[in-house]
Amino acid sequence: MKTIALEKDSPTLADVLRAATDDEVVYLTRGGRASFAVVPLDDADAELVAQRGNVRLMDFLTKCEERARTQPRKSLRELRSQLADESERSAAKP
Repeated sequence: MKTIALEKDSPTLADVLRAATDDEVVYLTRGGRASFAVVPLDDADAELVAQRGNVRLMDFLTKCEERARTQPRKSLRELRSQLADESERSAAKP
């Protein structure tokens, strides 16, 4: 862990990034209190960045969100009842 005091050191972004290593967090402080943290990406973070850059995926998710907000919804109770009814009908078929 490294700490850089913003009011004392006045680092540039390049300075902060040089201070960061693969496994080390760099804390930027103001008045002795941590205000920001520069954290290295792990595999899950890198995957999230890649997903957010996928225009087709983001369009799909936006449409799903809009559909969920505007179209009729069912409660969990309604879904359970519907599944139970379907299961009973399915079991009753020869």
